[in-house]
Amino acid sequence: MFHSTRLGAATALGLAAACSVGDVPETTSLGPPTLTSANPTGDGDGDGSDGTGPSATDGGSGTGMVDDSGGSDTVGPPCGDATCDANATCEGGTCVCEPGYEGDGIRCADIDGCAANPCPPGVECTDVPAPGEGHACGGCPPGTESSGADCIDIDGCAEGPCAPGVECTDVPAPSVGFTCGDCPTGTEGDGIRCADIDGCAAAPCFAGVTCTDVPAPGEGFSCGACPAGTFGDGIDCLAPQQYELGDQSNSGNLGPYFRANGYVANADGFLGSFEVYMNAGGACSLDFYVFEAASPGGALTQVWRNTVAGVGLGFQASGPIGLPITSGMYYALGVGWNCTATYYWNSNGAYTNFDAGIGLFTNTRWDNAYPGPSDLYVPPNIGPSGTTTYRHRVYYAE
Repeated sequence: MFHSTRLGAATALGLAAACSVGDVPETTSLGPPTLTSANPTGDGDGDGSDGTGPSATDGGSGTGMVDDSGGSDTVGPPCGDATCDANATCEGGTCVCEPGYEGDGIRCADIDGCAANPCPPGVECTDVPAPGEGHACGGCPPGTESSGADCIDIDGCAEGPCAPGVECTDVPAPSVGFTCGDCPTGTEGDGIRCADIDGCAAAPCFAGVTCTDVPAPGEGFSCGACPAGTFGDGIDCLAPQQYELGDQSNSGNLGPYFRANGYVANADGFLGSFEVYMNAGGACSLDFYVFEAASPGGALTQVWRNTVAGVGLGFQASGPIGLPITSGMYYALGVGWNCTATYYWNSNGAYTNFDAGIGLFTNTRWDNAYPGPSDLYVPPNIGPSGTTTYRHRVYYAE
């Protein structure tokens, strides 16, 4: 920046009297005076008193230029041999920057509160202008929140938004939120809410049969007993059909004995009950048995037993059984008695391979020294195949 100064009249006349044209001293410049820290007013001797520049013998430079980089555009007060920055004060002959500024007093600049990058990454920093000091940080980037000194990811799982036992995954910044994993075994839902899978919702049991849900973590259901007079697993309940074989062609009044008919099952189903035609009084205990084997001649396994009192002449009933029957297996249905009783049979082979519902009649099992009821009892003898048939009624559902 350049400033011009008008020479005083006395100075001009003095110069004219001392010098002639072409005889001007080389050390004298008639150019504009220089603004310096020692001469802020631009007058000749720096004291602002006369409007004339210094003589050659004063040592003035006479350039007339001011370098004001780093400070304000406005000069401040004189201070000793210097002129302070507009944002400084003179204290004891020394320029001191005002609060909020930094520098040597001759040049003062705003203290940049953001210079040290005090805000978290990605956060805008705003300097507090002088005379204030410091900085202000803007808001955290999307998907983050302040932890005091830093911006951290907003944890979408912090409050446990998913159902118990369900894995929660935070959605990373810049997005916000969470995702829930699959519901635990035995439950269903969106992961936020999981409810027990109701195994009875589709009414899987037979009409009138109680359905019980299997609670989580299990799955499924269980059905109660079939209605009276029917047999099955509760899902399917079947009314048994009556099948009758054997006759009263032959009889014997003996005991204690055991007699049974053997059948090979030709379809899965349920044995409802069976009856044996006898003449047994009330003092006679009748032990009904069901045995199972892999084949007609195979080793028997006792699978059901029940004891009842005799009812005289007629069909003696085993009582309800409801036993599942497996196709291809062999089953022996019989009764043992601890007294002398009359039993009946056919011996001419008329019922060989007769379909008795539970399966095809195959052979007999017998014991002429029945020891009495036992869960371990198995008849020791096998009768001729298909020749002798004891009179039975079989109630079978399939």
